[in-house]
Amino acid sequence: MDMTIIQLLIIVTYAVISTPIIVMISRYFLEGEEIFIKEAIGIGMLLLTVGALTISYSYNSIQDLIMMLFIVIVGVIDYHTKSIVSAMMYLGGILFVILAFSKGMLLKDVIFGGISGFVIYGLIYFIAKAIYKKEAFGFGDVMFMCVIGLYLGVKLTLLAALLTFYVALIWILISKIIGSVVKRQMEIAFAPFMSVSCIITALFGEEIIKLYMTLFMV
Repeated sequence: MDMTIIQLLIIVTYAVISTPIIVMISRYFLEGEEIFIKEAIGIGMLLLTVGALTISYSYNSIQDLIMMLFIVIVGVIDYHTKSIVSAMMYLGGILFVILAFSKGMLLKDVIFGGISGFVIYGLIYFIAKAIYKKEAFGFGDVMFMCVIGLYLGVKLTLLAALLTFYVALIWILISKIIGSVVKRQMEIAFAPFMSVSCIITALFGEEIIKLYMTLFMV
C-alpha cells in the first residue's frame, strides 16, 4: 500500500478537519454528555485509518470519505444516547442519494438499495417485537440501514446488513476477553456496528462477495 506525499496530506487533512466536525455535531445531540479528549483522539485515529484505506482501495474516494464522516457522527451519537436522530436520517437520505448519483449509481439501484435495507431490518424489528415482545434494536436502526442502502445498492446492502451482526459478535467476544461486563439485558448501541460494517462493505464488499462465491459456490 504505497502512498504519495499528496495522498498522506489528504488523509491527515481529512482526519484533522473531520474530527472536530464530528465532535461538535455529536455534542449538539448528546443531551449534556461530553466527548472527552481520549474519545476525540480515538475518533481521529479511526478517521486516519479509514482515510488511508479509502485512498488506497476505493474507486470513489471523495464520496466514500463524505459517507464515512456522516455514519461516524451517527455512530458516536447512538453510542452515547442509545438513539438515532430522525432529522439526521432525513439529512443522510438526501446526502446519500446525491453521493450515490455522483458515483454513477442508477436511480433504480439507489431506490431498491434503500428499500432492501428498510425491509431487511424492518422484518427483524417487527418479528422480534412480535415473538419476544421487545425490540431487537430500535426503529432508528431500521431507518439508518435504509439510508445506508441508498448509498450501497441492493447487493452490498444485503452484505452490510448481515455483516453488522458479525461485527457486533466480535465486539462482544473482545469485551468478554478483556473483562468488560456485557449483560444479556444491557442496551447496546447498534449504529456503531452498522457504521463499521458499512465502511467495510463500501471498501471491500465486492471482494468479500467474490471470495464467498469462490469458496462456497463452486
